Amino acid sequence: MRRTVMSLAVLGVSAALAVVAAAAALAASGAAGKPTVTVTGTTVKDGVVTVAVRITGWKLLPALVGTSPNTPGGGHWHIFVDGKYNAAAAATRGATRSLAPGTHTISVELANNDHSRLTPPAHSAAVKVIVAAAAAAAGGAAPPAAGDNGTNMGDPMGNPAGY
Repeated sequence: MRRTVMSLAVLGVSAALAVVAAAAALAASGAAGKPTVTVTGTTVKDGVVTVAVRITGWKLLPALVGTSPNTPGGGHWHIFVDGKYNAAAAATRGATRSLAPGTHTISVELANNDHSRLTPPAHSAAVKVIVAAAAAAAGGAAPPAAGDNGTNMGDPMGNPAGY
């Protein structure tokens, strides 16, 4: 009887360890929990900011950008400049449209194939970048159109202003 109880205890501990190991492997693969996106770096050249990201729990599907139905667990990401939509990307690097000289706030957010937001949203922390005035003076960045501050370049996907 004592040996049976001990065997059952060892079996129970082994099963618990297997469950913990499986959960850890699932979390490490990014398949568990909500998707995340983190800005890992930025570079600025001629008024264009290249943004590098790390994404977990979300698959990039470049061939499906702009299509529906949405694919569960996958899509692309959007770049926001000063809180306004600027561009979309479907690789681990993406680039803004040309920005006006000055300090800008960059953030990114995961998006479904059809450009809709995830529920709940998955967005990065904001990072600051500086676009040098020399880039615009050297002809690297086009001057903003009348009434445009150079950051809200419009959204070719039809998202509302500020999205």
